[in-house]
Amino acid sequence: MRTVPRWAPLRGLLAGISLTVAALAAGPDAQQVPQFAASPALASAPDDVEGAFAALATAGDPIAIAVGGLIAKPAYRTSLDNGFGFDNHFQGVQRIGASDVVVLSGADAAASAADLFVVQLDGQGSGTLVSALTLDDEAWHAGGIAAHESILAVPLYGNGGGRRKSQVRFYDVSTPLAPRQLSVSIERNGRKAIAVALTRLVNAHWLVAVLSGRDGEPRRLDFYLSRGTEIAGGFDEPLAWQTAFVRARNGQAPSFSHFQNINFVPQSDGRLYLVGFHNTFVNVAALPGRDYADLYEVIVPGCVTRAEAPVLAHPQIVKVSNKRLACRGGGCNLDAAAGMHVDPASRALSIYAAPGWLDGDSLKLVRYTSR
Repeated sequence: MRTVPRWAPLRGLLAGISLTVAALAAGPDAQQVPQFAASPALASAPDDVEGAFAALATAGDPIAIAVGGLIAKPAYRTSLDNGFGFDNHFQGVQRIGASDVVVLSGADAAASAADLFVVQLDGQGSGTLVSALTLDDEAWHAGGIAAHESILAVPLYGNGGGRRKSQVRFYDVSTPLAPRQLSVSIERNGRKAIAVALTRLVNAHWLVAVLSGRDGEPRRLDFYLSRGTEIAGGFDEPLAWQTAFVRARNGQAPSFSHFQNINFVPQSDGRLYLVGFHNTFVNVAALPGRDYADLYEVIVPGCVTRAEAPVLAHPQIVKVSNKRLACRGGGCNLDAAAGMHVDPASRALSIYAAPGWLDGDSLKLVRYTSR
């Protein structure tokens, strides 16, 4: 990756301040012109993300996943002989496209291993864990994951407080039961990679946002734009958006939490949204807090989405809605694992969520759908 000039952070900060001042002058309810034209690339995107988000039920349907012997005891359990589970827990969950396959990420500091778990659903409120894959034996923290089209993005950090190794890896999940690592990655040079969001823009370039913080720098999203229309071409240097610059519509607080998972949700007319999942008990996923999904509009400058020579620039991010979800009976925790899914056929939204640990030899999932 190219060396970033020393003045780049200052330039990013000034640009962010300029955008924020302009946005505030426009007022929180100013109508924003979509940054994209209609495109076949958005054919499977919802027509109304905000309406679909509002229609999601606040109570979910439980799904019981049989683990068998693929996660050996005591790992990923809250037992005494596993240190009550604080050294290993599930971190992210994504359903893959039109398939009945769900993948979960896991962080296991005790074994110094980052894990990926592949689940086959049966459509009857249950499923089976079919494989448990070790992704790395140094960067042990596999955080909040994201899937778009046939690509799965997994953020990793670990060893030395997250400063020795940190990256975002990409996996081909066109065969969902057999994820295949791609040769391209985003190297983070010691900056943490807590959660990742991934989408393809109307110009076919890929946009990646990495949530970072607690690494000596302010909490932020680091945005990456692919150099070409294929992920294999790699990404340009990141542009940081500090969460302090968040705006909000009337009735919403201008907040951007330390989310456990984030996902982009494109709309069919080209507008772009981002959802973040969190629990009010920060960093204590074993305790019962209140679980929320927060929805933001990401207003991307036209220079990012133009067909020829797109250039990364700071977006405006506006909180538009939030929804409290019920995670009852230990079925999930949004500071553990959660992820948005868009059905490619119906374009309906759903949320999958899981707790931090197994319940004996069973993994609990909850699916929230529109009623």
